[in-house]
Amino acid sequence: MVKEVLGRVPLNVRGGLAINNVDDINRFALVWSNRELTHEMSDVHRQAKYGHADPNAGRAGMVRAAYQAGNPFHRPKVVMAALGNLAVGMCQDYAALTYALLREYLGPDRHISYIFESGITHFFCTIGDYALRASDPSVIIVDSWYEHADAVLWTDSHHRHAPYQGDVIYCKPGKGPSIFPLCALTARQLIQRAMDKYYRNQVTDEQILRRDTSYQQRATMMQDQTFYSRMQYGNYYTNAHNNARVVYTFTPRCCRCNAVKRGVVDNSHKWHRCDRCAAYYCSTHGAERPRSAWFSETRTCTCGGVTSLFN
Repeated sequence: MVKEVLGRVPLNVRGGLAINNVDDINRFALVWSNRELTHEMSDVHRQAKYGHADPNAGRAGMVRAAYQAGNPFHRPKVVMAALGNLAVGMCQDYAALTYALLREYLGPDRHISYIFESGITHFFCTIGDYALRASDPSVIIVDSWYEHADAVLWTDSHHRHAPYQGDVIYCKPGKGPSIFPLCALTARQLIQRAMDKYYRNQVTDEQILRRDTSYQQRATMMQDQTFYSRMQYGNYYTNAHNNARVVYTFTPRCCRCNAVKRGVVDNSHKWHRCDRCAAYYCSTHGAERPRSAWFSETRTCTCGGVTSLFN
């Protein structure tokens, strides 16, 4: 189900073991830049809710020593919210959605761990406290990685026999059982709820500019050098050096049909950008959204925010 929502092959190894087309390079860069913005919005949310207090106070044993507040990957709900309508994934996205689904459907008598394995640069989950796996035979690996997907006791898993280690970032009890069916629609609703949590406040033009600048720099960097990195399960990916592959300036894409904004300044081609979650709508799909007010040209985004016209 996670693969159905985020893609059967992760974005960072799309096309075999390489990001080797312009769409994937741009999506990869945009997911990363979106995550930085969402992490910033999560801090805004925390400041509004907790002030200067520690948001993890009272969560002894749930937030582990490996947790880094400044690392967007260490907040699974941030990882999910950053996906928005992009519907693409990397290992941390797979793990974050898996973690959310497990917490949604398992009861408070079960604990779910969210784990990072630095040796293979990989995120995954377990049912049970992964730190106790050597002494607790009931710990279950739940890893939706496309190549070695596991939903099996740790004692029988690929992870144990590889052998992989990993540090627990979160180990929290379930919130279920959920009354909703376990399906792709429910998974997408969890992503939407994460977006709603962090994008309650309007995204400023300055924040959008930072995201778009970050996107442009990252996409350009990925094109300008042949880059090798040891990834999950020992895989490697490389970005071919090709001047034609990367769009050097930020190119808005419609969140519904993935159409690219061509920069046509004409009333019939006006696009919409959500002032809340920064999603873009082409003129066709923007016109299909409900009006934000009677006779208004602005529309209501799926996140509940209001769009602005974008030429």
